[in-house]
Formats: sequence, structure tokens, C-alpha cells
Amino acid sequence: MGAVGQGLLSSVGRLAGRPARQYRWNALIGQAAEAIARRRLADAVDHLVQAFAIAHAEWPGGERLGESLLRLADLKAALEMTDEAMHLYARGISVLACLPEGADSRLALAAGNLGRLFLLKGEHRNAAALIEAATALQRKLGEPDTPALQLNRALVAAAAGHDDDAQLAFNDAIAALDRLAGPRDLQGVAIHDNYALFCASRDRLDDAEVLLRRCLILRQEAAGPRHAIYAAGLVNLARVRLGDDQADHSGLDETRALLWQAADICERAGPRPASGLLPALYYMARLACQAGRADEAASLCDRMLEFGKSDPHAEPAAEAASLHILAKLQRDGGPAGDGEAALRRALGLAGTLAGGHRTLGHDMIVGLLSDLADVAAASGRT
Repeated sequence: MGAVGQGLLSSVGRLAGRPARQYRWNALIGQAAEAIARRRLADAVDHLVQAFAIAHAEWPGGERLGESLLRLADLKAALEMTDEAMHLYARGISVLACLPEGADSRLALAAGNLGRLFLLKGEHRNAAALIEAATALQRKLGEPDTPALQLNRALVAAAAGHDDDAQLAFNDAIAALDRLAGPRDLQGVAIHDNYALFCASRDRLDDAEVLLRRCLILRQEAAGPRHAIYAAGLVNLARVRLGDDQADHSGLDETRALLWQAADICERAGPRPASGLLPALYYMARLACQAGRADEAASLCDRMLEFGKSDPHAEPAAEAASLHILAKLQRDGGPAGDGEAALRRALGLAGTLAGGHRTLGHDMIVGLLSDLADVAAASGRT
């Protein structure tokens, strides 16, 4: 998950404002921390939004405003609301950077986390610059490396293909997490999840599965077993298991059960289904195609398209995913030309996916290229 949730520490003694408003702001920050500890993340967001509104009205350009923005950005990032989190990080950094007290470790943490979100969107140059600046600032301040900064450096090294450096940084991130005092569930989710995805991308599937199963425990401790954060962990585990070509029938059944559970959680998440629903439906449809269950696959395509209608941001991903599955079904009886056109259309859409659907887009591209190669070979083309 590209999820973060760092739990920034506040220094409120230096802050000014009317006593009643100060007390209310402090109380909301404390209530947000308690809500996170009690796995009520939606309540935590509400408290932080209220704290931000007070800070914006009472201390525009002040430290309380900057800290409100960064706390809210951390939680939005943990909930995979990437675009909102990036906007909040940018605003928070701009506020804290202008304070007369000068830079502190909160700026380093926020810059590094913003860089991580740029990585999720595939913007490696911006990400590397921000994470390098965050590291330099942390060292200038004489502060020890945080788990988040270690993780951010690992991701930059991995994106650059420096696998040995990435491996060391991931291990350092876990070691720093073990030394951390206080709640660390959300940070642990980010570290284990990204480390697992790194291992999976290097075909170390056994290592990835171990990390993701540990991550599921952290997700449950952070959000509970019926939250979209937990569902996203189920999807990640199923995705890695789908990459295991040696999986037997019972293994595929377990993978399918993980996806059904994730889809059920996402559909019950609220008025609008959680973003993890689309990957769960797509991977289930792939399994249905593989097992020759055409009716089930077609029904899952309908659900994907319905999800796309409910969320304009997800519509391109839903169209690409359903086109890919429908093209697979057409190859078993429909016109070959129509199937190839659908695959090419899906490939174009998959290449545009970013943010929370970037990993799904990558998986679709791999599958689409393989299917297009099969179509070409069947017609005598290279």
C-alpha cells in the first residue's frame, strides 16, 4: 500500500492563540490519536478535519496549521487517498518552511512521505529529489533516521534498480520500526507491504508471502478485520499468490477465497465501495477464466463496470479490466479481430493508470502483452 500514517509528534508549548481555541485544538488532536489507537480511522479523520478548520481560522500560517495539515496528510495517505494526501503534504510543508523557528524533523518526514507518493504515481525524479532532501535535512538536524525515511530510501533505490541498497534500506526500516516507541501499526503496514512488493517484483514470492501475512496482522491491529485497509492486504496477498506458477488446486482455492473476502469487505465499506474492490474483482475474473467459468467471469465484468460508474476516477481502470477479461472470453468463441481490438484498447487504458490503480495497471499490462502475443502467434504473426 503505499500507506504511511506516521503519527507526528506535536510541540504545542510554543503555539499562540485564544486559550479556548487552543484547548479545543489540543483536544481534537488527542481525540484523533485515541481514535487511531482504537481503530476508528474515520473518526480520526473527522477530528483532524475539525482541528485543521480551527487552525486555519485562528493561526493562518502558524505552526498549528502546518501540523494539522501533516497529521491529516499522514492519515489520508494511510487510507490510500493519494491525491488528497499529496495536496495536504504540500500545503503543510509550505506552512512549516516559513516559520521563524526554521526547519525541523517534521519537514523532513513530510518531504520524504510526499516523495513516496510521487513514487506511487510513477514520478521517480520528483520522488528522488524530495527523499534526498528529506534525508539531508534529517542529518543536518542531527536526528536519527526514522522508519519512514529508511523506507523512502529503499523505494528510491528499488526504483533505480539498486537492489542491494534497497534490501539494506528495507532491513534498516524494519530495525528502526522495532526501536520505535508507541503505536507503529500503520508504519509497519507501509514497510512490510512495500518490502513484500519489492520481493515479489524480484520473483522472491515466498519472502513476499511471509511479509504480506505479517502485514495482514498489522493491518488488522491498525484498522480491524472489516476495514478497507485490511481488504487491501488480502488483495496484495492474493496477487502474489497468483504469480506462483506452481500453485496447486487448493492453493488457487485459497487465493480465490482471499479475493472474495476482500470484495465483500470493500462493498460493505460505505456508500461508495473502497478502491480495493476493483483489483479484487479483476483477479477473481482472471481465476474464473483460468478455470473455464465464463458466466462467472462475465458477471464479474459487469460488477467492475458498475464500480467504474460509481467513481469517475476508477472508470478507466474498470473499463481496462473488464475489456481484458471480455477479450479472454471472446478468444474462446468470439471473432478474433474483435478480441484483439479489445486487448489493444485495454492496453492503452492500462498504461494511463496511476495512484491507487497503478499496480493493477502494471499487472494488466503484463497479462495483456502476453495475450496479444498469443493472438499474434495464432494468426502466424510475430
